Amino acid sequence: MAVTAVHELWAGRDGEWTEDQRSYTRVFRVETNDKADHAGIIETYVGIPKVGEPFPADYNARCVSVSPRSESFSPFIWLTTCTYRSKSADEGSPPEFDPTDDRAVIRWNTETYQRVCHKAYWSTTTADDANPRPTVSPTTPEIGVVNSAGDPFDPPVMIDDCRFGVSVTKNLSTVPIELLSYVNSINDAEITIDNVTIELRRLKVMSVSVSDWKERNWTDYREVNVAFSVATVDHIPQQLDQGFRQKVQLTSGENEGEYRRKNITNEDGSQPNAPVLLNGMGEPLVDPSLDNAVFVELGVYPERDFDDLKSLLGF
Repeated sequence: MAVTAVHELWAGRDGEWTEDQRSYTRVFRVETNDKADHAGIIETYVGIPKVGEPFPADYNARCVSVSPRSESFSPFIWLTTCTYRSKSADEGSPPEFDPTDDRAVIRWNTETYQRVCHKAYWSTTTADDANPRPTVSPTTPEIGVVNSAGDPFDPPVMIDDCRFGVSVTKNLSTVPIELLSYVNSINDAEITIDNVTIELRRLKVMSVSVSDWKERNWTDYREVNVAFSVATVDHIPQQLDQGFRQKVQLTSGENEGEYRRKNITNEDGSQPNAPVLLNGMGEPLVDPSLDNAVFVELGVYPERDFDDLKSLLGF
């Protein structure tokens, strides 16, 4: 069971050009030496084009089908038609011969989530003597979100926010185990994805997914998808610096110079019934308000070299 000869024929060759696509046809006369030979023997022979291979004179047109047909006058002669087609405006790229050579697919989307709102663009109340809403909104949120007495709302005000998400999908013959270690990590340096430059700590790996085994052109592969979240500022959480205790430095005794924590009291010596705003050094904030409030930044995510991640995925 074998192919003994392959000849490309001039009869049957054609081509077609439309507004957004090019197509070509090649025909081969294939000879075999066994009546039991089947189409699969023809399709896999080295001299026959494979699905995904480029047309010789047009690299962007790829082979999309190989159709062997046994001639009625001889069981040893097969006419094999190979069809090539370029990408049209409404479809994806033609398949590559090796699926792992496919370009990484990058998709962008927006993600909606809820967050605590500490600052607003403007604030007013519906009371009769309140200031009206501004005709033109300020360009930055600088007003603390507090009630009419100046205290923060309890529970805090939650608002909808959105940020960009980006996903990268790549066909891989083997899945590097290192990919799993990137989950929940953020970029430790500036990085570019899809010609978009993303600053330090603004890109976070949200998930890694691996498909079941797939096969194309006799090559086994798996689709690996990595989903990222792109923060508008960064992925460093900020917590309002507040509490019921303050740091006090000892001024005498054998522990002089060391710090202790003690309860914060009101001017009349009573205990505050709400957390007191602190100044970032463990002391009560002078003239406290959300307008001059201090936030504690928390590095809760591991920082990794995402250039290495780009190399693993090949994008």
